[in-house]
Amino acid sequence: MTPRRPLPATLPCHPCPHGSACCAFGVMLFPDEAATLRRRFGAAALAWDGESGTWRTAVVDNMCWFWDRLCTIHEEPFYPRICKGFPWRFGDTDEDYPYDVTICPELAGEE
Repeated sequence: MTPRRPLPATLPCHPCPHGSACCAFGVMLFPDEAATLRRRFGAAALAWDGESGTWRTAVVDNMCWFWDRLCTIHEEPFYPRICKGFPWRFGDTDEDYPYDVTICPELAGEE
């Protein structure tokens, strides 16, 4: 297994200088987050990922449903935990983010 490159102390995540490239995939939601987002924004904001068996934010025009040049829910209390923890932690756990951090050009060395 190839070790990950060390993460920088901070990332320029909001606003992102890379057009929010990581938001092109939508994000996995914990059940309580999916329920809250469904109540607040309706079913169009969510997509079921049958492969992982989880709800995700929907992707429209190759970007997360909540992205409109900036994340429209970034400052809200229901901002997804995966987004808050990326790329250091898996949500609000002490676990490392287990997925591909190279979705961020900053981490992929493409800055």
